[in-house]
Amino acid sequence: MTLEIFKAFPPDSEGPVAQISFRHDGIVDIPAEIRREHGELRITIFAREGGVAWEYPFADFLAILHKGVEALGDD
Repeated sequence: MTLEIFKAFPPDSEGPVAQISFRHDGIVDIPAEIRREHGELRITIFAREGGVAWEYPFADFLAILHKGVEALGDD
């Protein structure tokens, strides 16, 4: 599995987005994208087909990732 980030210009977006993609078994999934909206960084996490996309302020999402790492400790 390969993790990649690339800049895209979706027609329905205010500006460019950074799409996070995973390449595996000849398939490319784009489970998340980061964008600026009204001056704020936001992240959208996409569910599988038919699911609901989750959208968060990027700073909040990054903070919870850091808390997850802290919860694991130094093991």
